[in-house]
Amino acid sequence: MPDSFKVRPEISLLRKFIPLNEWSREQLELLANSIEISYAQAGSTLIELGSNDEQSYYLVDGKVQLTAADGKIKVLDTSAGDVKHPLSQLLPRKFQVSCLSDVAYICIDNFLIYESVASQAPTGLPDGYEVGEEESTVERGITNRLSRQLEQDLQLDRLNLPSLPEVASKLGHAIQDESSDANTIARIIQSDPAVTAKIVKAANSAFYGSLNPVESCTSAVVRLGLRVTHNLVVNYTMRDLFQTKSDVLNQRMHDLWRHSIRVAAICYVLAKQYKQFNPDEAMSIGLLHDIGVAAILNNAASYPEMASDPAAVDLAIHELRGSFGGRILRSWRFADEYIEAAKEAEDWMRRSDGPPDYCDLLIVAQLHSFVGTDHALAVPPLDQVPAMPRLNLGELTPHHSLAILEAAQEQIEETETLLTL
Repeated sequence: MPDSFKVRPEISLLRKFIPLNEWSREQLELLANSIEISYAQAGSTLIELGSNDEQSYYLVDGKVQLTAADGKIKVLDTSAGDVKHPLSQLLPRKFQVSCLSDVAYICIDNFLIYESVASQAPTGLPDGYEVGEEESTVERGITNRLSRQLEQDLQLDRLNLPSLPEVASKLGHAIQDESSDANTIARIIQSDPAVTAKIVKAANSAFYGSLNPVESCTSAVVRLGLRVTHNLVVNYTMRDLFQTKSDVLNQRMHDLWRHSIRVAAICYVLAKQYKQFNPDEAMSIGLLHDIGVAAILNNAASYPEMASDPAAVDLAIHELRGSFGGRILRSWRFADEYIEAAKEAEDWMRRSDGPPDYCDLLIVAQLHSFVGTDHALAVPPLDQVPAMPRLNLGELTPHHSLAILEAAQEQIEETETLLTL
């Protein structure tokens, strides 16, 4: 079937799909006038594993294969029944979708769906299909109300997005002022006694210390330098943002903080191998990459019924973590590399031109943090991730990655200790 041959879908066809089956006729007519049925040939790839495009794909006719990162496979065939859910909906995509026959499909920009459900109590877009050894095609039925509510609140500026802690904000402005010296910086830090104590401890730690201990904040700033001092102050003030008033979400927030510390430590260790990366900058990017998830969890606490549904929370995180994180860091006036890393941290198949960047480093650090854990089953193999060869880490195998971690374990532990002073 030629790709150029396209037709408008009938209303009766759209009503077969979820959540379109709950739309009014007027909504479906508007949608039908803005989309077309497209075609793809057998052997072609409809959706790439790890891709991050903002579209929903519905299978109209034909047979496709869903392949998960761990190699498990599921076949969907419209001749065996209606395929109601969008294909591989969660972002980044959890499955590669390949055409086993010539197929017809509908591709809808997600913003069209978001606009249509914004005024409703939406059922949303579950990922729809599970791939497992004993599973048949399963409609998971996960509601998406939390994700849609937070998306709507974000668009209407009704969300409680965190502010950069005052001492970190003032310090950032002071460092941009070329007239600021160590005494000026120290006076700002000393407005927060807890941060002051941590900066002095950091300057005397094995990480940065020497045989002669420092006792004053000014001396600590001189030893660390302005850039390192600023990064450490940001890191130390972040802990308070990884808090929630929801008992249901407390453990999630605790696990998120531990994950952020672990990734930050691995970012630091990996960055030391490359002249183009600043290790302290890499550490801060690692610590801040999930700030959007922290904001989602905090805002989810305002919707107790939905916050108590783990699937709804997971779906909200998958869909919104990048947009939340990017908006927060942009409002804090962080550099573009921080914003890009937060937005694309989970885009495992991310490709970019030019030399390797901090987002490449962050992706690889996260994959290393998953090695030997259950999380490794949900991400692509190391040798399939474009960031790995871009960083030129050598042999691309889980065994080699474990060897890297084991060799640097003492330094990773020191970094984690520094971040938890």
